Amino acid sequence: MSELANKKCIPCKGDVPPLKGHELTLLLNQLGNGWRSINEHHLYKKYDFPNFRQALDFTSRVGELAEQQGHHPDIYLAWGKVILTVWTHKIDGLTESDFIFAAKADQELNQVASKSQGTAMNEDQEGASKRLGWPYPAASYFRINALCWSDPLETGRC
Repeated sequence: MSELANKKCIPCKGDVPPLKGHELTLLLNQLGNGWRSINEHHLYKKYDFPNFRQALDFTSRVGELAEQQGHHPDIYLAWGKVILTVWTHKIDGLTESDFIFAAKADQELNQVASKSQGTAMNEDQEGASKRLGWPYPAASYFRINALCWSDPLETGRC
């Protein structure tokens, strides 16, 4: 697991510039695990699960983590899928705390997978879920803590 997960999110007072370029790339490489930087503005990751229950459990764990860390992502929950979008709203960009939170969210994924004795999947494993025929019914989509209704990866920004 990333060393970032051992750090604590630090509240941003708004007096720092957003991370860009080389600094951002270094942290993104350290984070790994399928996280993407979208327009150097926010972090994005899609998690796939074999059922709604595991996706909901993960969402709840990430919500508790957000309260503990004082750092709150946008969370999209659907049947078998959770999307996290993370950035520091105060500076409208990325800080180290965003990467720390993302690493901690990945730790929560491991807890959900071991608790349910199932396999939670990241975006790199999405093809396997489709081969197994797990559906993504449109009627079961929910948006929690949303600033936008569209997929942030498709629009580039909420």
